[in-house]
Amino acid sequence: MANPRAHCLCGRVQLEPTQPPLRAGHCHCANCRRAQGAGSWTWVTFSGEAVRIAAGADELRHYRSDTDATRGFCGHCGTTITYESPRWPGHLDISAACFDQPPTLPDRHLYADRAPAWAPILDTLPQFGGASGSEPLSA
Repeated sequence: MANPRAHCLCGRVQLEPTQPPLRAGHCHCANCRRAQGAGSWTWVTFSGEAVRIAAGADELRHYRSDTDATRGFCGHCGTTITYESPRWPGHLDISAACFDQPPTLPDRHLYADRAPAWAPILDTLPQFGGASGSEPLSA
């Protein structure tokens, strides 16, 4: 079976993980919500060296946020594709929505205490929050 590819809306930028994912989840922080234009961002984490740019390296652009995180996006269609943070060196998050079928399902919510009222969390996955976004929240 071929490795799953992630691609932007126009298909010019394509990423191919060469190893299984490490984890997946939903992030509800304001930066992820704004970058995605949605109530949360669903990501799949890979080891950074386990992802190759299969197409569109010349279209891939980067934006560094106030948290020193770097988001990769297609310079043609604007799709946010990747996220890297100095908090998790060596890891690369890929937007789950960029896969036709994500290679794993989310198993957690980060910054769950920041989820907006208009986009409530309705599942039973573990929720984390606090200053780091990854502190267990009591039920």
